[in-house]
Amino acid sequence: MKIPKELKDIKLKQLESIANIDENSTTQERRLKEIAILCNMDYDELYYSKDIKTVTNAMNDLKWFYQLTTDDINQDVFEFTHDNVNYKLIKEMNELTFGQWVDLDYYITENQNNYWTMTKYIMALCSSINAVDHSYPSTSNELSERVSVIENLSLDIVYGYTSHFLKKKDRLKELSQVYSILSSRNQNGQVIGNPTIKNMDGQAWYMTLLMQMFLGLMMSIGWTYIHVYLPCLLKMKEVSLKVKSKLRLNINTNLNKTL
Repeated sequence: MKIPKELKDIKLKQLESIANIDENSTTQERRLKEIAILCNMDYDELYYSKDIKTVTNAMNDLKWFYQLTTDDINQDVFEFTHDNVNYKLIKEMNELTFGQWVDLDYYITENQNNYWTMTKYIMALCSSINAVDHSYPSTSNELSERVSVIENLSLDIVYGYTSHFLKKKDRLKELSQVYSILSSRNQNGQVIGNPTIKNMDGQAWYMTLLMQMFLGLMMSIGWTYIHVYLPCLLKMKEVSLKVKSKLRLNINTNLNKTL
């Protein structure tokens, strides 16, 4: 049994698997399934193990993972290397192209039942090959390849990147309304996303805030695009047409005077 000792020992796809555990599992069964996933073991192998001491030690040795807080993530990550390829991740959502915004909106909506699958697609769509122009995934094949890279990233990279946005959440006024709505729903027992996160102890804060943050950002970007960018674009076209019309009128007037 290989027990993870730090975030570098756990991959994003393992959290995906944990979030997909049957919600009807008992608390004890769920915890054993989580430990099996985190230790890269088969559940039956762990469940039927006769080495009770080893299993008990594994539970104790994994307490650090369930007790993580935002203060434990103290380094932002915007670059990583995989298979000798260096990738960079966007730092600000206004760096998104319109195509990225559309794709993010789609994949966030499609994967709301699993926070970590959603995170995987967000990071894939927000990543590019360093120093290579237009290297964001733009086709389904490119996205599949990039998703495969992201799901195999260790959590020191994943948490290091997403924590950057979590730290900024208080400075984004556009999120306040989203937070209050989600908070109200949660208090009424309407859990957003996969309800099994309730059993993730110290991880629940992270998954809940992550979803709220990205959902709010996407809504903010969409609102800005519709209510600010498009009206400005139309206004600029109107001004341009008026200027051209005036120029034509002046030219015609001068021609008539000449004749």
